[in-house]
Amino acid sequence: MTALAERKPDGALAPNEPRQDPFMALILKAADKPELIPQIKELNELRIAEINRQARVAFDTDFALMQPKLPTIDRNGKIEIRKKDKDGERTGDVQQKSPYALWADILEACSPAMLEHGFGISFRHSTADDGKIKVTGILSHRDGHREENSIALIHENSGSKNAVQAIGSSLSYGMRYMGIMLLGVASKAEDDDGKAAGAQVEEDDITPERLKFFTDLVDKHNADQTKLLAAVGCDSLTEITSKQLRDATAKLEAWAKANGK
Repeated sequence: MTALAERKPDGALAPNEPRQDPFMALILKAADKPELIPQIKELNELRIAEINRQARVAFDTDFALMQPKLPTIDRNGKIEIRKKDKDGERTGDVQQKSPYALWADILEACSPAMLEHGFGISFRHSTADDGKIKVTGILSHRDGHREENSIALIHENSGSKNAVQAIGSSLSYGMRYMGIMLLGVASKAEDDDGKAAGAQVEEDDITPERLKFFTDLVDKHNADQTKLLAAVGCDSLTEITSKQLRDATAKLEAWAKANGK
């Protein structure tokens, strides 16, 4: 979605009109005076710094006004992990069900507040030399400032996914967590009709920050992420539980310390 637009008095959306830049008039007037070019360059550097400062202030102000209006998302999507059969496929009994907020739900719920305060969110992805998929989220503001964050993921190839499905799953996972991180959206556990009598979301829930810390640590020590996950009984980061992530991080740190890394 793109929210870099303003509303007219009648409620209709209209693109922001480009602002007149008085600095360009100064440049045109000085075009026949080359001796002024060094001074103009210095002035332009100061001008750009001030524009960037004002854009950052506008971003922070509108973000602070927007965030209280963002909803808490019900974790309606479910990751369901089944036991492997004799052929190595996950067709057996369900081992674990992990609820998570669907990105489509998050975007739909947040779009009104984002539009009101001039924010838009987009994503790009690339493939690193080690084969990981890097997903970058960009939160842009109508006054020009933007914030970016990235996460690197191995291909999510659990179950019977083919190569294309594995990439798609990892991209979807990365978009969801980068969107949650950039917007600061909270998610809550699914409603169980009161069975848990006020059950709370796990204090130690999986977050983008924890996943990024783990993958950065793997890269820092040049460790084998696949082996680390296998050691804690997990096939991929998209399936990892909070306890498995803690255990994998502890194993990695112990291995690095033992090997003087």
